[in-house]
Amino acid sequence: MHEDDIKLKNIDTNIDFNLRNLMINMLQKKIWIIGISIIGLVIGIVYAKFQKIPTYQSDFSVYIATERDDSGNNLSSDDDVTIKVNTAAELLKSGEVLEKVVKQSGMKLDADQFVHGTYIKTIVKSQTQIVDVVVNTENEEMTQLIAETLAKIGPKIVSNLMSSNAEVKVVTSPSRVREVRVSTRSYALKGLILGFGISLLIVIIASIIRYKSVKDSCK
Repeated sequence: MHEDDIKLKNIDTNIDFNLRNLMINMLQKKIWIIGISIIGLVIGIVYAKFQKIPTYQSDFSVYIATERDDSGNNLSSDDDVTIKVNTAAELLKSGEVLEKVVKQSGMKLDADQFVHGTYIKTIVKSQTQIVDVVVNTENEEMTQLIAETLAKIGPKIVSNLMSSNAEVKVVTSPSRVREVRVSTRSYALKGLILGFGISLLIVIIASIIRYKSVKDSCK
């Protein structure tokens, strides 16, 4: 029992020494850590400005019309309306719709790749039964053509797929295509975090190696 207590005490002492030694090394290397972090920050900014390809975006909105009574009140419950709006949003970016959009647009695109890409995003606003559809590609002409074609044939296809449950209507036409630049701040922050993490990892590894070498030399 006494030997176990001694072993536990030695383990605690070693842990305390390791942590204390690590903190001392971090303080001693603080200028080095800050320097590496700043280098990571600069690399992130440079990458965002010169390497990342900008994308082009166009959006439009559709209204999911559900059955109403003579007073204009929804015949469906709020939960049913929410389900219908979300279903329409998913169908607008489904393979069944997008394959027809690619074919109708006449663009030389790989339909399967386009369908499984992240070119179409939908933003659901259940309370107003509005779905914002965002088209984002790396080609300005393609963005415009896809947005216009999707707005033209997408609602009709979705309405047919949903049968009599709801009707999809375009309420705002596709917007003018705009260039979307990469967020410099986002990549700068990623570079800063990466630089700090790498420098901290190096300090920790160096501290462990130094501690082991000192311990071995004392044997």
